[in-house]
Amino acid sequence: MTGTFLKVQKIIVKNAPTILAVIGAIGAAASVGLAIDGTLKAQEELEKKAREQKGETYYKAKEATHLLSDGYSNREVCDALQVKVVNTDEEAKDYISDLVKIEPLAPIERAKIYAKAYTPAAVMLGASIFCIISGNHISSTRLAQLAGAYILSETTLKEYKDKVENIVGHKKAQDITDELIQDKVLKNPPNDSNTYIPDMGNVPDLSLWYDTTTDRYFYSNIDYIRKAELDAQRMLERNGFVSINDIYGMLGIKEVPLGDDMGWQSDMNSEVILNTGAVLNQKGDPVGTLTMEVRPSSAWLSEV
Repeated sequence: MTGTFLKVQKIIVKNAPTILAVIGAIGAAASVGLAIDGTLKAQEELEKKAREQKGETYYKAKEATHLLSDGYSNREVCDALQVKVVNTDEEAKDYISDLVKIEPLAPIERAKIYAKAYTPAAVMLGASIFCIISGNHISSTRLAQLAGAYILSETTLKEYKDKVENIVGHKKAQDITDELIQDKVLKNPPNDSNTYIPDMGNVPDLSLWYDTTTDRYFYSNIDYIRKAELDAQRMLERNGFVSINDIYGMLGIKEVPLGDDMGWQSDMNSEVILNTGAVLNQKGDPVGTLTMEVRPSSAWLSEV
């Protein structure tokens, strides 16, 4: 029992934002139904007050109102209701006027009726709003923690890379990086689903390249990549932020879901640098490599 409880508790905690959002949506829909029901109950209560006020003549008044709406004259209404105390049109008019007249309730009385009728809908709507706000707060808190963890990891990784380079030297550190990329290429060979042939017109000397950021292959050449790097740097200086999707667009590669939130930003003293290299594929043929050191945009970090 304890193990099952802990598993259920873990699932609830993990999916709390989604659960609260669903509950909030259901509650909002239910509040609409309760509001409709409250309207009907308020109308019933007002009708009850009218019956109490008119007494036995309530149903006659209701029938008279219906007949008048159908175009009957006052005298014809009196005849239909079998009223014997009227003899002239003027008497019929006065009788019908008094019959259908209902004194309005005092504003405080009407407010009490509507408050009682709409209280369940208001409570349900308030609970729904609370669930939605709570779910959003939990999501924001978790994103803030994630952003903090990312920044800490990024700082730690940079310190580690600097220390490795100081100890073994720049060339040896680059050799280690190339070996890691080599292993990734060997484990993930190019195929129809992960290789893109961009529409670049008559660009000469196209060769196969491997993008380490998204684990994809594409055809390009070093001049085209350097041109994309220069164009991206100018865009950074002009707009203050360049995403990796901007780079992929310049290279004719399909964009990725998180590509608009990852890139370079001028307020972080970033410079667009596309690191290139070369490794060998399974057949021993050279494959160019493209590595981009990017981070989430400052706008994303500020939101969390």
